[in-house]
Formats: sequence, structure tokens, C-alpha cells
Amino acid sequence: MGQPMARHLARAGHRLRAYNRTRSRAEALAGEGVRVCGSPAEAAEGAALVVTMVSDGAALEEVLCAKGGILETFAAGGILLQMATVSRTQVRRAAEECARRGVALLDAPVTGGRVGAEQGTLTVMAGGDEAALERVRGVLSAMSRTVLHVGPVGSATLIKLALNVLQAGMVELLAEVLSLARRAGLRPEPFLAVLEASAGASPLLKLKGAALRAADYTPQFALKWMDKDLKLAGEEAKGLEATLPVATLVAALYSAAGGRGHGEEDYVAVARLIEELNEVKIASG
Repeated sequence: MGQPMARHLARAGHRLRAYNRTRSRAEALAGEGVRVCGSPAEAAEGAALVVTMVSDGAALEEVLCAKGGILETFAAGGILLQMATVSRTQVRRAAEECARRGVALLDAPVTGGRVGAEQGTLTVMAGGDEAALERVRGVLSAMSRTVLHVGPVGSATLIKLALNVLQAGMVELLAEVLSLARRAGLRPEPFLAVLEASAGASPLLKLKGAALRAADYTPQFALKWMDKDLKLAGEEAKGLEATLPVATLVAALYSAAGGRGHGEEDYVAVARLIEELNEVKIASG
């Protein structure tokens, strides 16, 4: 996600320094006017805005606070745009660390997958100071289509997790009903055509239905990341004493699919587990 987002920023004329723990990923941008740095601290020094897009909360803490981290050099008055999906506890702790150094943190996870990152059509959910958000809207417009202010720090993270629970459930249920059709001897195309003409139609189901019809598991958003986000949502529900019975079952199914070796595939690969349970193949052919 981070690489195509950075590419859009560079193409929009922003002066950009990049750091990645896997250096080769940052070096892929070196020929596009991006200066590759050897540490987060080097990337942050003298910057007005720092963007983080990392794998999880542990990685966020490392790039922020470890030796050579962002907060060693990021000057007061700057804005940290934290775009990874982590827990509310982690993003709030990061905001507190930033505030102690006079840095404003915006909690700004995205949705749209790798295709959205490559096309610059992501949707950004932003939590934090609205004035700080207005200062960086121009930057966000270079890599996103929609930016929505949703409340204080932590609000965007909770909304992103809730959204992923919903989308994960939609895709898992799509796999179930297509398996049901297959058990009855039907091909997926008639069901998908009716779905597209019904009140249940949605861009997500159209996209993932096409992937299931073709058995295409090329990762746009890897199952391992969906599994991670579903676990984070479960932790949030537990902390809030919220009961989510269907979401809990959906999370267990994604975890099981990951345990069967499908973690690096797109999260639509949860269908592989449903296929095994029903002894059918969803794809045409």
C-alpha cells in the first residue's frame, strides 16, 4: 500500500523522503525523485508532515519510538498522518507520545485496497484535530478520492475495523451461497447476475464475485491482514462489552483459512475453506 501511495505524492510534486524496513521497497521509488533514507529519524528530520503505513501496532511503535525512530527528529508543529490499521489503544498511545513532543497525530486509516492505492482512489477516514486535517488535505488529495473527518483520535480506527468486519462477512457469505448454488448443480453466473440486479448489489460483491467465478486469489488485500483486523475488532468488542456473534464466527473462519495456508492470498480466499466444507468448487469451468 505504501509504495503506490508514495508514488502519487511524488508525482504530485511533493518533496518526499521514504523509509521502509525492507529497503528494496523504498529503493523502487528512488528513480522517481524520492530520497531513500536509512532510518525513520532520517526521513522525519526537517519534515512538516510524516506519513506512516506499517503492518501492525508493533511496527508503528518501532518506527515512532525505537532508536532511530521518527520522534527522535520530528520537530514540534509537525503532523503525523498515521494511516496503518492498528488498535485504538495503540493509536491513542502514539498520539500521546506525539503530543508530548508538540506533534499532532491524525488517525487516518484507508479503504480501497491495493487497486485504490495504485489508482489514487482511496477513501481516508480521519480522526483527530480538524484544523490539522485541513492542513494536509492537499497531500491526501494526491492519493485518495474521499477524505472524511469522523471524530477524535481513535474514531477512524474503530470505523475502519467495523467496516472490515462487515466486508469480511459479506465476502464469506457470498462464498457460502455460491457453494449452495454449486451443490444444486448451478453455475455462479446466474446467481451473480441476479445479485447485481437486486437490492443486495454492491461494488464489493461484484468485484469479489468475479474473483470467485475465476478462482482469482491475487492479493488486493491479503487474508492475513483481514485476519489481523478481525482479531483487532474482536479485542475492541471485548473491551466495550459488545456482543458480536456473527462477527466472531466470521473471524474464526478467516483464521482457519489462514491456518490452511491462504494468508498471502486475497481475503476472498476464505472461499477455499467453504469449498472444502461443501466439497465443491465455486469457479466456472
